[in-house]
Amino acid sequence: MDQPLVSVIMPAHNAEKYIAEAIESIVAQTYKNWELIVIDDGSSDNTPAIINNYHDKRIKILLESNAGQSIQMNKGIAIAKGKYIAIAHADDINYCERLNEQVNFLNQNQQIDLCGTFAKILLENTTGIRTHSTSSSDCYISLFYSNPLIHPTVMIRKTTFEKLPFFYQSDYKASEDYDLWVRLADFSQMANLDKVLIDYRMHESSNSSLRKIEEQILEKRIRLKLVKLLLKTEKRSIQLEGYYFFYLYNKLSFLSIWRVLFRIKKSFEVKTYLDISVLHKFLEQKFIVCLKQKPYCLRLIHAPLAPLLFIIFPNSNAWQMIKTLFFSKS
Repeated sequence: MDQPLVSVIMPAHNAEKYIAEAIESIVAQTYKNWELIVIDDGSSDNTPAIINNYHDKRIKILLESNAGQSIQMNKGIAIAKGKYIAIAHADDINYCERLNEQVNFLNQNQQIDLCGTFAKILLENTTGIRTHSTSSSDCYISLFYSNPLIHPTVMIRKTTFEKLPFFYQSDYKASEDYDLWVRLADFSQMANLDKVLIDYRMHESSNSSLRKIEEQILEKRIRLKLVKLLLKTEKRSIQLEGYYFFYLYNKLSFLSIWRVLFRIKKSFEVKTYLDISVLHKFLEQKFIVCLKQKPYCLRLIHAPLAPLLFIIFPNSNAWQMIKTLFFSKS
């Protein structure tokens, strides 16, 4: 098997405590047609010595200067030979059936370009199970408010990566995976297997206040990018209104609420690879939330335009929306 079907990319920085266990969890996979690319990101501990102890010909080792995870991931993807790229962290444990489950899923679901899994979270003395939406449409909707994939569980078709002008955003020190999913979602489908297939180790440093602030700043930037990609055929002013529609309702004027509602619906319908009825339902809910932020007396100003809802959402219960918005003060 000189040509691996799966390339596992594992960046590592000062991971001496766990990296042997992480590598062994790949070696123990029931699926055998893989290569493991371990990229040391300028570690100052014994990580390089530990990874150099492995002599399995399927394991490729790159010793690099410290540049950050995104840059090292990009290097690994660039040299990967596999049809599929699997992401792995140097401190996590991959269950032995992980690669087999994901390869089978992607082989059987050619419309899906990337898939993640559920994970068991390890944090100090506590554990828990992290789950996410499983369908492509629900994962896309989740992007508007959170990251729908657990980074070290993801497997992606390499041909999907190759459609991007670049892979990971190299200057992002946080949320680089969230940014990647947003850019991929513009033309591809994602999903999650409803199975726990890794032990995902979280550390106090990853939950620090400084990192949280950095993540919040980047997440706002990423969500603006998501809206711009959704409304990419529209003027910049409409794109900004779209951002307000999802995140800053009170900045929308009377007419702009209805104008951007039409534009977003039109853009959703271009995404024919997703379930349009699910996207419409999400848009209905967002519109109701948007108007219900306004005092009832101001909300009634919109009532004369309510018949437009029967045009915008002909296949849904527009009348129920009207009753919710204009016949109820709550």
